Amino acid sequence: MNINKGFKTVLIYPDLHFRPARDGIPSGEDHQLLRKLILPFVRERRNQIDYVIQLGDFLDLPSLSRHESYREIDEAIDLAVDDYKYGAKWLEELYEETPDATWYILEGNHDYRAKSFCTSRRQRHLLSSLDVPTRLGLEAYRNLSWIPYWSDKRKLVHLGKAAFGHGLSISANHPKVMAAKYPGTNIYYAHVHDAQSFSPPTFVKDSLNEARSLGCLCRLDQPYLQGAPTNWCQMITLLYFFKDGTYTIHPIPIIKGKFVFEGKEYSVR
Repeated sequence: MNINKGFKTVLIYPDLHFRPARDGIPSGEDHQLLRKLILPFVRERRNQIDYVIQLGDFLDLPSLSRHESYREIDEAIDLAVDDYKYGAKWLEELYEETPDATWYILEGNHDYRAKSFCTSRRQRHLLSSLDVPTRLGLEAYRNLSWIPYWSDKRKLVHLGKAAFGHGLSISANHPKVMAAKYPGTNIYYAHVHDAQSFSPPTFVKDSLNEARSLGCLCRLDQPYLQGAPTNWCQMITLLYFFKDGTYTIHPIPIIKGKFVFEGKEYSVR
């Protein structure tokens, strides 16, 4: 844990979208970015990080989505089981880099696909067997909490004067929407894969006042985009919280597989 007790360090993992490569379609996460850039960056700070927050969409679960409702139920479930196993292995690896930190994983809309599948396909008896926290083996992690955000948008992670959710708007003005949905709250989220912020006017001047999206760590060339332009941005974020709950935030955009932080260059090459 952080030797300097004057502040606490929080690491943010945005959308990861873990799914294995299959049928000529690449994995959902940016495998090379995580392996060669993110994990080494985190490893250097493993004794400094007090909290880790994964903002949701840890899994992708395409076979359980309405977009693949053409699949037979057994086929969809078999593919999802592969996704769960793949995600569980990645979680173990990510967790091992910061085992002493307090972890939170939020439920995103892609994680929620398991519940949607069971209800829309009239398979409610499968709810427990397709339960994401159970399939990821979260009960084995002593300091990790699952936050069912997509099931209840009021369930945020609160740290100091900041709050963290998955996000619930995909409009062009989503930071303004999020600020309106969570008034008086500094809200940080992912969901839209881009990096935008909005600061509503306030009389309070001794702390930040904003809604901000924090990018993604999935691949930027997802097949369903079919080459369409996006404003997606790969990013990792650190926050430093003081004892009074105020904080500084340091979003780190990753451009062409590299970034500079604290005077050091990090690159996938």
